[in-house]
Amino acid sequence: MSIPLSFRRYLYIWFVCGWAVAFYCYQFIVRTSFNSMTSAIMDDFFISPSALGWIASGYYYVYASMQIPSGFLIDYIGPKRMLRMAILWCVGGCFLFAQATHVATLGLARVMMGLGASVAFLGTIRLGSRWLSSGSLGIFLGVVLGLGKGAGLLSHLGLAFLAQYFSWRYNMELIGYLGLCIACGLWLFLKDGPAEASAKTPPVNQTKNQESIGASLKLIFKTPSLWILALYGACVYAPIFVLGDTWGLPFLKSQHVIDNKGAAIAIGALFIGSAVGAPFVALVAHWLKKHRACFLLSS
Repeated sequence: MSIPLSFRRYLYIWFVCGWAVAFYCYQFIVRTSFNSMTSAIMDDFFISPSALGWIASGYYYVYASMQIPSGFLIDYIGPKRMLRMAILWCVGGCFLFAQATHVATLGLARVMMGLGASVAFLGTIRLGSRWLSSGSLGIFLGVVLGLGKGAGLLSHLGLAFLAQYFSWRYNMELIGYLGLCIACGLWLFLKDGPAEASAKTPPVNQTKNQESIGASLKLIFKTPSLWILALYGACVYAPIFVLGDTWGLPFLKSQHVIDNKGAAIAIGALFIGSAVGAPFVALVAHWLKKHRACFLLSS
């Protein structure tokens, strides 16, 4: 029995977009891996928690500051090229971090990771918008976020287990090699859109009929609802950044006297809630057409 053409097209879309989703999940592993290594890094480099905080913050400074430039670059040269370049920055940062012999090198490696990771989410959503209809984009976004949090959960539990047998440098190299595998998939299978996949027309270049950068930023700054959504996202997401990415494990071990495995399971619960909630809330909002109510209930 032959597979219907529509179903085969649906599977192909998810196969192509799946490599971008894999990169988004990978950057979550890269980001949360620091949590399981904090104590070992402080011991190896004889640094204080405040110094470690500065090293960790390099990732977030670059990640946050590159969101607007990354968005314009993704629209200008396409998500495929940006995702390919970005994952190389992430992988390079992982290998540099694993080989670091100086605190400054650790900071530089974190900056490289943040630079690459800043493209992952925006590039994945932009790619999805080219392949999927507007009605399916919300569900796609929920699935992407859910899988990303699931990757964060697996990262916490997996690295907590590996930390009992291997050094933090070895574990970071493993993450780097995982990134190389995903990079190969991005180079071989990623397409900017159906037009490129069918090879009937050249890849879509989004430069035509676009507003200037200044006009676009002016429109964003003049739209109050966008500021409210941005503030909402920052407040809701802050616990994941603080506890899930950097300070959760050392905080729980010092304040509640539990071992590394127990702390990892406790932090993992944060990602379980996010992994389940993201696609579920997206489906409910799509079904009820009540996005504002879902925002209020979620907060």
